[in-house]
Amino acid sequence: MEIDQKSKKVWLFQVWSDAGWDGRFPVWRLEFQFRRTVLRELGVTTAQDLTASLNSLWQYAMTQWLRLVVPTDDSNQTRWPAHPLWKELSQASFNSFPREPLSRIRKSRVPSDEYLFRNALGGVTSFMAREGLTNIELAVPVYFRKAQAYHEDLRRITGQDLNEYAKVRAKEKSRRFNKIRDPASIYSGEKYRRRKDGEPDRD
Repeated sequence: MEIDQKSKKVWLFQVWSDAGWDGRFPVWRLEFQFRRTVLRELGVTTAQDLTASLNSLWQYAMTQWLRLVVPTDDSNQTRWPAHPLWKELSQASFNSFPREPLSRIRKSRVPSDEYLFRNALGGVTSFMAREGLTNIELAVPVYFRKAQAYHEDLRRITGQDLNEYAKVRAKEKSRRFNKIRDPASIYSGEKYRRRKDGEPDRD
């Protein structure tokens, strides 16, 4: 409809046909725009972060920003079930990185104990469920070793092992929470400018 009435991008017909479109069924376009402020509040500050977070960002947008639901008699619309089509679209994947829950933390808002010790444990409890573990004291060391191995595998791409990854992210979040008054104290000169603009490090 948009192509016929507005954009005239008829070349998309061939792209869709190559992907299996039969020329008759409706085509949906679903897209979201994340600006820099929101990305930072979601913990995405570099190009590497963006690549690793595409699936998580999609899930966040499909559940926290926008939902297509099936109306029911329930007066509380937040309890209306998601439309089956929406559920299908929400499963779209852009790469092989895991789909992790994202929480938006506003600038200057230091996370509360409830966030840190309840909500932020989502990754650990998901790991426990996947691995069939029931004791968190035993699960955390296993989770840590798996995290080390995962980041070691990615090191050739990111240039960071788990410790370096955690150190950089902690410093960036300290700046966001105003725990570090001078952001340049983390990175100096050109390296700080690249970090600030979301560019990858060159060294």
